Amino acid sequence: MIFAISQTMEDHVVYEEEQLEIPFERHHEFMDRRKKEENNKPEMVNHPPHYKEGEIECIDYLEDSLGKTGFIFYLEGNIKKYMHRWRFKHQGNPDDLKKALWYMEKLISRVEE
Repeated sequence: MIFAISQTMEDHVVYEEEQLEIPFERHHEFMDRRKKEENNKPEMVNHPPHYKEGEIECIDYLEDSLGKTGFIFYLEGNIKKYMHRWRFKHQGNPDDLKKALWYMEKLISRVEE
């Protein structure tokens, strides 16, 4: 059983089984902590950390090794992949659409060169 107790303007949660007192996080403290955690989240669309293990990012290596024509086909394939799977993977999460857009913008910039 859990009891909420207020003592001298300090909020606490007391767990009856263990008789532990744990400071109760106030709403503004929770929101501040949540905002910091959100800001420290790795960028999973534009520059995911698992693609930057070496000196050069994976996308740059692919562009260099595939040449312009091969890289354009690679970009087009990724656009199609992310557009195809966004309905089925993590419904309601727009990350696959953002990835498709990222590849589309990169494709447009390479075609305009």
